Order: sequence, then structure tokens, then C-alpha cells
Amino acid sequence: MSKLAVLLLTTWVLRAYCLNPWNISSQSFSRMISHSTVVADDWLYIDGGMYFTTGDNQSDQQKTLNGTLLISLSKGWTNSTVPIHYVEKPSDFYPIKSPGLWWDPISKTMISFGGEPFFETPQYIWAFSPDGNGGGSWREEYGSKDPLWNTFTRPGQAMIAASPSKGYSLGGTETPPDPKAQESWAVSGMVTLDFANTTWDNITTIGAYSQNGFGFSGGGHYIPTFGRAGILVFLGGQAPPSAQPPSTPALRPMENITIFDIFHQKWYSLNATGDIPQQRMDFCITGQTWNRSDSYEIYIYGGWTGQRGLSNNPDSSNVYILSIPQFRWFRAVSFAPPRAGSSCQVIGERQMLSVGGWDPTATNFSTPADPLTYGLGVFDMMELQWTSGYNASAGAYKRPEPVNHGPVPMSWYNNSDQPELESLFFTNYTSSNYSSSSKPSRRIAGGTVGGITILIGIAAAFYFLGKRRRQRKATLETTKLMGQAETAIHPSDPSRNTVPELGPPVPELGPPVPWEMDSSQVPIPAGPDQYRGGATA
Repeated sequence: MSKLAVLLLTTWVLRAYCLNPWNISSQSFSRMISHSTVVADDWLYIDGGMYFTTGDNQSDQQKTLNGTLLISLSKGWTNSTVPIHYVEKPSDFYPIKSPGLWWDPISKTMISFGGEPFFETPQYIWAFSPDGNGGGSWREEYGSKDPLWNTFTRPGQAMIAASPSKGYSLGGTETPPDPKAQESWAVSGMVTLDFANTTWDNITTIGAYSQNGFGFSGGGHYIPTFGRAGILVFLGGQAPPSAQPPSTPALRPMENITIFDIFHQKWYSLNATGDIPQQRMDFCITGQTWNRSDSYEIYIYGGWTGQRGLSNNPDSSNVYILSIPQFRWFRAVSFAPPRAGSSCQVIGERQMLSVGGWDPTATNFSTPADPLTYGLGVFDMMELQWTSGYNASAGAYKRPEPVNHGPVPMSWYNNSDQPELESLFFTNYTSSNYSSSSKPSRRIAGGTVGGITILIGIAAAFYFLGKRRRQRKATLETTKLMGQAETAIHPSDPSRNTVPELGPPVPELGPPVPWEMDSSQVPIPAGPDQYRGGATA
């Protein structure tokens, strides 16, 4: 055999191996847990955690996921035919459970922040640069001796979200130096990373997500369609007190919704209505909008109460929809296997992909074997049905029927003592998708409104005609100054001066908030569950 033939055969074998890095069949695959996912540029990235094959149990730590899995979304696939690419990690990048993953659209990299180590692991932050063909490479961004760690520590079980310009990590737990210890420590604050200038900050969460600012194992999600720079929504999980933790998990009611207005850096809280899910932690969360309209739907699947058994987790098979700005919960009628610790992403336009997770009604993490092939479950968010694979040509997303059935009174608005929420959700609220009875109204007589409008129009016409010439000169001068200021942000790379879909960078308001990640720590017993797979988004 010629050298060229040997080279081609070797390349083919290596490529085939990369498409199935585990070298196991779907029949021998059991579970994947404690991982996180990100979707960007028609690729799904799976990172962190571990997997089991038939005959393994949860004490086996030899099958940690020491690489990153990539699945192309450019073409459809079924669970049994899905091509899985594998990228090995550097040897000094130790495996982590449930890392917080952010996609940075400016540098086209995936950032791994936080997570729980399997064993004593130095603190660091790594970034993955994909090559667009199922490969890529990892590099260390912040080492264990970086001054960054003088300010805060790496959190595990944090609530992760990302906008096109920033990454967010709310709360979490600080893993002790020895992961075999029986306690973790809750931390407060929301850490942020600005992708453009790589600056870190911390925003207080005291009185926001919880009375004392603590929270972990819940869900966080970024919504671009409300507010001047989008909003963050946080829900579920645990909100422990500042004293010793209770003997049972301090679960947060699922009707309690926390909102962060990114532009004004302001927190809001309100109560949702409808088919409110059972209190839970470690559920998966994602969401979609209908043509960037005036509404948004958040989808959650699974979760558990922190205690095993069917009687403790009767609701872990269901998918729930939170309609915003109605803030009403709807329960989907399609059931799936009980699940906690999975990670969900929107793939294509209208499908939700659930990756991995364990059965909270069972006695351990690896059994029974996952009924979903390779742990992948695809949920059609319009038909509200689970399918056997990904359809890349599925139509555009529209609100599912249960959410579209008639107007729903927005009781949170009528009873809210936070009037700023009106401008946050209803500015430019001109869509006809909802009937008038579901919109907030200002009861002003039509004749009065018409008369006032005419008078204002006449006065405004004379006023602006008189100032037109002076304003023209001032506008030219202002435009010149603004152009100089924008160029000064990144003079060597003008493409970094804008944020995708959000226009120019929005200034952050108010002075920096002191770091909180190391303050007011609360011990949280780890208990027997050493592989809690926090959901990420």
C-alpha cells in the first residue's frame, strides 16, 4: 500500500472515530449528566460532566467527558444517525461538572466559566474557538494565579445567561478546596463579563432574586425583545437564608419571577399565574419569540425537588411554557421521561433540544438507562410533541395553540406597585396579536385626546419651523462629535463598536457595585448527591 493510501486511510479512520468518540452503540449508552450546552452558528456544543454505559453506576468517575462534543444543525438527523464530533481538551483543563457556558459573538468563542470540579482543581477560565467544521481548540484565558481570583471565586450551580454583549452568572455555590467535603457555600451577586472590552463586574442581588441575594440551581434566560437592551429572567432553584440552611432544600416558588432590566440595571419581581409548576431545581430552560414580536415564550422541562422518588417529583415529566408579558404558565400536554439536570437549547426555528439528564424518580443517576437515544430529546414547540429527531427544514416558530387561545388578563400589571414595568414591556406595544382587553389601557375620552393632539400639532409645527435652521447646524456638530467618540472605542477594529441586533453599545448606568462573591457565605450541605447537573442556557 502506498504512503498516500495509508495517509488517506488513517485520515478516514480518525474522522470516523471523531464522529463517534465513545465507540459505543446506542444500546450500550446509558446516561449523560452534569454537562452544559450552547448553540451558535448552526452548531450545538456539549461540554462538561460525565456519561455512563450499561453496567456502570454513579460512583464510576472514569468516564468524565474529557473533550467537547459538537453536533451540526445545518442538516436534519435522527437520534440514531446524528453525527457527533469530538474535540479533545488539553491535559491541564481538568473536567468540570455543569460549567457555565457563554457564547461570545464578537470573538466567536465559547467561554467556560464556573462549574463544580470532580476533584481538587485550580481556578481558571478557558475559551473554545471552533473552526466551523466540527473541530476547534481550547485555550486558557485566565490562569489559577490571575489577579481576577483575588476578587471572586469560581461558582458552581450558578444561573447562567448571555446577551450578545455580555455574559451573566447569578449566585451559585463556592466549592470547598476539597470536593469530598460535605458542604458548599452559597454566594451572592451577579458576575458579568463584557465581551467587547473583557471587563468584569458584579451586580448586587440582595433583595432581588432573594432577600439576602443567595440563589443557585435555578434557571436564567436572556430575552432581547423587551427593554432598550433586553432583559434577564431568573426563576426557580434554591434561595437559602443567611443562617444555617434548613434540613430540606429552600426551593423558590415557580410563580416568583425575577427580572433584570439590562439598560437601567434595575431589578423587578412579580408573580405569574396559570398552571404554576411544582417547586423545582435543576430544570432546563430556553425560549423563543415569534418574529421578534411583542411577546416571548420561555420553555422549561423537568427538574426535581432535591429529594428522590416519584412521590417527591410527580411533575418532572412535563414541559411548561411561561408566556411573557402575560406572565402566565401553561402546561404542555405531551409527556416525556422524568428528567432533571438536562440542558435545553432551541435548534432551528421551532424545536427544543433536551440533552442528557437523570431520572429523579429513580434511586441513582445512571439507572435506568435513558429511554432517549444518546440522551437527545427533540420537542416541537408549536405542535407540543416530542419527535425522533431534528428537522432542519421545519417552519418558523409561532405561538403554540394553548398560548394563543384568547386574551389573558395581565393581573401582574393591574396589581403591580412597580410602574416602570409598563415602559419595560409595553413601549411601542402596537401589535394586534392580542385583543384590546389584554392590553393596559388609559381611560381618556377620545374627543379630549383628539383635541389635544390637534393643538399640540399646530403649536409644534410653528415651533420647529422657527428652530429648523439652528438645529441643522447643531445636528451637524453633534454628528461630528459622535463619530469621533465611536471611532475612539476601537480605532483598530471598527466592527467591535456595535453589538449585533442591539445597535451601538449601551452605556452602563450608575457607579460600579462592590464585589459580593466572597461575602456573607452560607453553608449548603452537599448530601449524598455528588453529581448535581445544574441546568444552563
